[in-house]
Amino acid sequence: MTAQTILTVASSSTSSLKRTTTIDTAHLTNNCSSSEFYYLELYKAVLNGDWESASKLLKDDPRSFSAPIRTDDSRMLHIAVELGEARMGFVEKLVEFLPSEALALRDSDGVTALFNAARAGNIKAVKLLVNKNPSLPNICQRDNFAPLHSAVRYGHKELTLYLLSVTRDNEPPYPFSNSPGFTFGSMNVYHSK
Repeated sequence: MTAQTILTVASSSTSSLKRTTTIDTAHLTNNCSSSEFYYLELYKAVLNGDWESASKLLKDDPRSFSAPIRTDDSRMLHIAVELGEARMGFVEKLVEFLPSEALALRDSDGVTALFNAARAGNIKAVKLLVNKNPSLPNICQRDNFAPLHSAVRYGHKELTLYLLSVTRDNEPPYPFSNSPGFTFGSMNVYHSK
């Protein structure tokens, strides 16, 4: 890899988020340790949806799925679910590979991959994650927002309705206690019991 290497990945998605990621790897490859370079390779595999390369890296170090590979401590699953339906084949294989408790790994904001998928409007990823780990909808980020809040905030109606159906009120964060719903901005969300 040369000092001029630049990686550009654009994802097409039916979600409201479109993402173009450009990484200038020159500063990373010139001054990084072999483990940092290893995670850069893992990061590139995620962005490209290259399961073959990612699975080889995971085979060499099966715990690397939990390594923070972006500056916000995002893990590979956090990044993959944000890339939308274009990367669902990669997401499906990664979720199959991961133990269910690994789906609850958090980034520096306390956000799980489910929260990122909800923010991106990636309902296929949300359902896949919840099917493997049903406790995910009740895991809040550090400001005590649940993935449901993210779906509402970004206007993902179908996703909001799905998350309403799988978010439980009998365990923290008790999103429906003391009232039949909650107010988010100017939008009221009601949960029927």
